[in-house]
Order: sequence, then structure tokens, then C-alpha cells
Amino acid sequence: NSPWCVTVLLLTWYLLMTRYMWMLCEAFFLHKLVATSFAEQKSLRLYYIIGWVLPIPSVAVYAILRYNTANGGCWVEPAHEYEWIFYGPCLISLMLNFAFLINIVRVLVSKLRAQHNEPYRKAVRAAMLLVPLFGLQLLLTLYRPSVVACAWAEYYHYLNSCAEGLQGLAVSVAFCYLNGEVRQLIERSYIRWKEQRAVNKGRRPSEVNIKRITNSVNTTIC
Repeated sequence: NSPWCVTVLLLTWYLLMTRYMWMLCEAFFLHKLVATSFAEQKSLRLYYIIGWVLPIPSVAVYAILRYNTANGGCWVEPAHEYEWIFYGPCLISLMLNFAFLINIVRVLVSKLRAQHNEPYRKAVRAAMLLVPLFGLQLLLTLYRPSVVACAWAEYYHYLNSCAEGLQGLAVSVAFCYLNGEVRQLIERSYIRWKEQRAVNKGRRPSEVNIKRITNSVNTTIC
């Protein structure tokens, strides 16, 4: 158990928890935005505390308990009796995200129903878009089967890797690449780049001609 190995492991746990805490912040922010009719957020200090500071006590408690009671082997090997120090807050954050999602859908349905504009279809579509943003697909891999006792352990690892590894791709596609405003901005930037490139190409012959004329004038004078 070299200090560097322990530090990397604790940093990994810390970053894992910050991921869940920031998903909780995003869910809470959107829930507050929808529930209060898009009121302006004055301060983000609470979100910074939840996202970056809240995981620190769990990491510190785990490090102290692991060092005092389970320091005999490599820390990479899981200590199941202490892993719930991390899994507990992460599970609570997912449950809160699920509750926020249900209430957001309820608010959207009530608002769209007043406009008589297909409320259920739009609410379901909004809910499906928020699932990867809130990390709710991770609820599918809450139960981790024993590698020795369960033949489905390999399939669990595949599902868990897909649920965790593809979350960023799903969020970026849904909220960035398919966003109308982002696509318009990319198109404007591309058009501006093409226009600038065309202008630069048009200037080059003129600059060459000016240099030729200048050189010939200098030669004549000399």
C-alpha cells in the first residue's frame, strides 16, 4: 500500500462521488427552474458545496476506517463492509434525482394540459431526455452480483460499463449536438469561416500583383 496507490484510489472514489453529486445538482437546478416558473438563480454557491465539498467527508471516513481496520492487503481490493460509505450517498442522490424527475414531469403535464398541446407525449419525451442527464440509467446496475456465485456477473459488467461509459455521449448528443441553438451557432461559425477563407484567397493574388508592380518600379528607377 504505497502512498501513491492509496492517493490515486481515494482520488478515484472522490471523483466518482463528485459525478453523482453534480448530477444531483443538475436535477435540483432544473427542478427548481421548472417548479418556480424559470426564476433566476442568484447564487451557485450551494451547488459548488454539494458538488465539490460534500464527497470529502465520505472519502475521509473511508480512509480512516480502511487504514485502521483493513490495511492488510491492497486497497484496490474491495472492502465490502466500507464501500457503502460511498454507495450510500450515491444511491440517495439517484433516488432524489428520480423524485425530481417525477415532479418535473408532473409540472410539465399540468402546464401543457392547460395549453391543450399533447401534454403526455411531450412530457414523456422530456423525461427520456433527462434520464441520462440525471444518471437514472445507473439504477439498472445497483445490484452487483457475486462473480463466483452468479453466472450473470459478466453480463452485469457489460451493462455497467455501457451505462457508465455512454452517459457522456448520450448527454452530449441530446443536449448539445441535437440542440437547435447549438446547430445554428455551428452553422454560422462555418459560414463565417468560409467567407473569411474566400476573402483571404481573394487577397492573395492582389498582394502578389502589388509586389510585382513594386519590384518592377524599383528596377526601373534603379
